[in-house]
Amino acid sequence: MKRPSWIIALFFSDESNLIFEEIKHEKEFSKEQKNQLKMLPFQFLGPIFLTAASAREGAWKIDFIEYSLSLKQQEIKEADILQTFFALNSTMESAPGMNTNLFALIGSPYTEDPIEIYKKITDYIHPSILQGTKMNQLLLGKKFNREKFIKEELIRGLHLIEYYLGSSRKLYWKEKKNYYCVVVTERKIGQGIKHSTLYTIEPEDSLRRRILELIPSFYVLSVLPDYYENLLKDTLALFEKKGIFINIRQINLSLKEKEVLYFEDFIIEKGIKRSIGCFLIPLIDDASSRELRNKRFYHKQIRNILDNDLSLTEYLQDFNINFSPRGWNINTEDDLNHISLLLDNTS
Repeated sequence: MKRPSWIIALFFSDESNLIFEEIKHEKEFSKEQKNQLKMLPFQFLGPIFLTAASAREGAWKIDFIEYSLSLKQQEIKEADILQTFFALNSTMESAPGMNTNLFALIGSPYTEDPIEIYKKITDYIHPSILQGTKMNQLLLGKKFNREKFIKEELIRGLHLIEYYLGSSRKLYWKEKKNYYCVVVTERKIGQGIKHSTLYTIEPEDSLRRRILELIPSFYVLSVLPDYYENLLKDTLALFEKKGIFINIRQINLSLKEKEVLYFEDFIIEKGIKRSIGCFLIPLIDDASSRELRNKRFYHKQIRNILDNDLSLTEYLQDFNINFSPRGWNINTEDDLNHISLLLDNTS
């Protein structure tokens, strides 16, 4: 068994999408690997499908991605130990209408507290970069080495994050928040099987158009779980982490006051992973109290279906009474284009 090690990466993108990066890891990277690392913030934060599909209102942004990790038993002799992996993104304006992003990737052998790390990023590291840049530009003018300053701030940020790693998660008081379920997905992967299905409102239902105003698109929601699960596989391969089984736990998206929450759970039987996930939004006009539930309610429905090997279609209305049993395949580009044509139609 290899000695545990952290993965800590900070990426700062300025108003022109110029990327500055700093990575703390025991491994020495080749030039090709360094070039691949520089692409990670683009891949995590701005996949082409997400920005393109959202062009009608501006680009939705990824705020938080959390994965569940476990060891592959058949590879345990050569496995690396990682219990936590999450991605955090802080978006702040350096000037009106000019956004900057501070993006962090954290992989740890311990069960880390992402909320604590996110506070350090948004309350200290990101503001320090913006305020320090502005102050030095005013004081030093052309003598100010902006690139050197940002790199130094990222190094300080890495040290601050590392200081808070290794402690157990805190218990936070959270106001109970109710959500409206807009999509349920089911994925089956393993032993030559790879099949994904999406369930939602029928295209003819007027409710679909109201939902469409509050999400990036049905196309985007269709591809997110597979996209980010595969992206972490590629990321861990880049860091040469082996023997780790990956599953999406949660994704948070936002656009101004709008937000979308995705979470899923899974079970593995006879080498096949079956996962069920929910896309939730905080509210929708005219939704009855019966249609608004807290996250725990939806999670309980998923676990009941998985643990008792039940058919998802028979329990769809537990998630949303307006759901149709009609399933939409999301396995090929043709499937996705079909969803885009019918479910993302605004006419």
